[in-house]
Amino acid sequence: MEAITAADPQYKWQVEDDVVNLFPRNGDPALLNTRIQKFEAKQIDVDQALGLLLSSPEVQKREADLNLARLLRGGLNQAI
Repeated sequence: MEAITAADPQYKWQVEDDVVNLFPRNGDPALLNTRIQKFEAKQIDVDQALGLLLSSPEVQKREADLNLARLLRGGLNQAI
């Protein structure tokens, strides 16, 4: 874990209840803290579920508030 955080100091790690957690030093990215009222994804693959999630009104509004719409639509699938 030390090698990972040394290679990318934007991350830190800690052990809690015998579980190792690796997370950003500056907290979660703002978009990940978006509350979604209801989300169902049954019998679909990950790409389809991601499409549904990104098209939800809550995510649409939050990405607009954060000026992320162009970034997410153009590059998120390559990052995953």
